[in-house]
Amino acid sequence: MSLMQAIWVDNPHDPLILRETTLPTLKAGEVLIKVAATAVNRADILQSKGHYAPPTGTSPILGLEFAGTLVDTAQATTNFQIGDRVMGIVSGGAYANYLAVPAGQLLPIPPDLSFEKAAAIPEAFITANESLFEMARLKTHECLLLHAATSGVGTAVLQLAKQHGVATIALARDDAKLQHIADFKPILSINYEKMDWIHAITQHGFANKIDVIADFIGEAYIKQHLDLLAPDGRIVHLATMRGYQADIDLRQLMRKQLHLIGFQLRLKTPEQKAQASQRFWRRWGAYIADNRIQPVIAATFPLAQASEAHALLTQNQHVGKIVLSVAP
Repeated sequence: MSLMQAIWVDNPHDPLILRETTLPTLKAGEVLIKVAATAVNRADILQSKGHYAPPTGTSPILGLEFAGTLVDTAQATTNFQIGDRVMGIVSGGAYANYLAVPAGQLLPIPPDLSFEKAAAIPEAFITANESLFEMARLKTHECLLLHAATSGVGTAVLQLAKQHGVATIALARDDAKLQHIADFKPILSINYEKMDWIHAITQHGFANKIDVIADFIGEAYIKQHLDLLAPDGRIVHLATMRGYQADIDLRQLMRKQLHLIGFQLRLKTPEQKAQASQRFWRRWGAYIADNRIQPVIAATFPLAQASEAHALLTQNQHVGKIVLSVAP
């Protein structure tokens, strides 16, 4: 029996531990990846605490994205060869030495990109493209309001928006974090801990002129968001950090012809994940290959220190992605 090492959750109250387990068994259409790096997502933390069970049939091992080397296939139709460097999204299993992945979810790693940088791309950038550019139809010269602008997804959104000619209003919790994203050229950066962000947006003339809102907050700001949107405005709900139930005036939706969009990448089928991955790569692959866009990495930990990496993400003091390097 072939064995590998993986991070295992025995008890939600215990530290994450690295231990031996069996290699995944490949199903038809899957490939085996020797994982070189993965990245930490809030879903990993929720799952480790017993609050976010993986989808049925998915590996119970944590980890939603990977970078590594293709080492085996199971009658998979793929354009990739054994030995190719690849990255992608999965529904679980990436906190391990080896990972089974549906072949359609593979993306190439450009020659000059490290495994650590590659591992920080898939979840954040595919989420950014699929939710905002595909589902919300974010267009050049439109105005985007971005919460959590210094998060992994936030720093991805800022870069795609900059390249696409979108005017972005960025919200974050302190000036130091906002300084980290200054190169991405938001038209307005607001420290919501220091000032009334709604008043600041209104003062700068953006009330009723925001076309799309990337919302990680949920219930707490739904009324304000509806007020700020322009006619035909869209809210994309990506998380519910401050509540998931809200009362809204449906007349406002009808009067302004607004759209509320929910997005959750992990729950999509393998076919949907493959389609989202390929849509992202067709639009943005060349930008990654020539470094016009690249992930922002706050810190890198060895896989055995996954607990420390989770703690850093929970503290919410970082900017960008937190990466786990998997020992060869």
